[in-house]
Amino acid sequence: MHPDCTETQWQSKPCQEWNHREDSHLQYALVHWRGHNQYVHRLSWALSHGHMVEDLTSNDFVCHHCDNPRCFEPLHLFLSTNQGNVADMHAKGFVYRGGAKNPVRGSNHPMAVLTEDNVREIRDIYARDPLVTQRELAERFGVTQTLVGMIVRRKIWTHI
Repeated sequence: MHPDCTETQWQSKPCQEWNHREDSHLQYALVHWRGHNQYVHRLSWALSHGHMVEDLTSNDFVCHHCDNPRCFEPLHLFLSTNQGNVADMHAKGFVYRGGAKNPVRGSNHPMAVLTEDNVREIRDIYARDPLVTQRELAERFGVTQTLVGMIVRRKIWTHI
């Protein structure tokens, strides 16, 4: 927890969510500010602390206590470094993969369509019924055939 804000303080104030444009990969809110695209949470932190967002360098990481990438509530934000950001992610059960924060496993991922029970069912049906196709399972569970293929080959959802 950052010394500028106690857990009680930031939890007492709800997230202020940006409901407009966002980065499609990282899901951070974006705004066009002074001729450049800026992450809204970086702009919010800078302005609320008497700085200009242009003063922040690539070594300055504005992190979220709340872990909500759309949140720009200044009490939920704190300035850190890459090392501090990674330590914060690990402490909260997140890992660093390919430049994005992703929950460690399964249905905890914000983009997950399936649950652990769905994955078990897909594998069970595919193993028991030689006539069922991956495409049929994909349609049944509302996902792609590629995803079903990776599930049954245990390339993903490996913790189940």
